[in-house]
Amino acid sequence: MKLKMEAGGVPVGAYTGPLVGVEGVEADEAKGYGPGIRWTFEVDHGPHKGQRASRITPAKLTEKNATAKLLAGMLGRKLPDRGGELDLDGLMGQRFLFVVAGTASGSTRVESATPPPLAG
Repeated sequence: MKLKMEAGGVPVGAYTGPLVGVEGVEADEAKGYGPGIRWTFEVDHGPHKGQRASRITPAKLTEKNATAKLLAGMLGRKLPDRGGELDLDGLMGQRFLFVVAGTASGSTRVESATPPPLAG
């Protein structure tokens, strides 16, 4: 019998593809995490086409947290001032350039996302 090592997720690198999921994640008190948002992107071309990469950020939007940094990159602009709201539904299906980075535990996650470069 032979076993083939399968990748656990999208490898480190830069990819393009749509945002295919934005869902709430319950708090994990045992790990010390509050409620979060899971952002899921799908690779749209190349050898990893169809694979998905994600990132969980806090469900609270503050000026400098991971949620704010990811959203500012995706929107390509400054976020609204304190008290302003963003409708995340408008981001669904939009195509982004997203960077997958390694974590200390050896897994990978989406580190950043921006509008893709214009074809030229």
